[in-house]
Amino acid sequence: MTPEETVREALRIKSQHADGGTCPQCGPDGCLELLRIQGLIKPGEL
Repeated sequence: MTPEETVREALRIKSQHADGGTCPQCGPDGCLELLRIQGLIKPGEL
């Protein structure tokens, strides 16, 4: 996956969780994908 694809995927996942939304990867204990991308995004960047 290229850096550009990684950013696009992170933005897609982030937008799915906006306003308390969920994504297909969300489980009862939260979303591992969201936790993974939070490490890619700097505070205040989005």
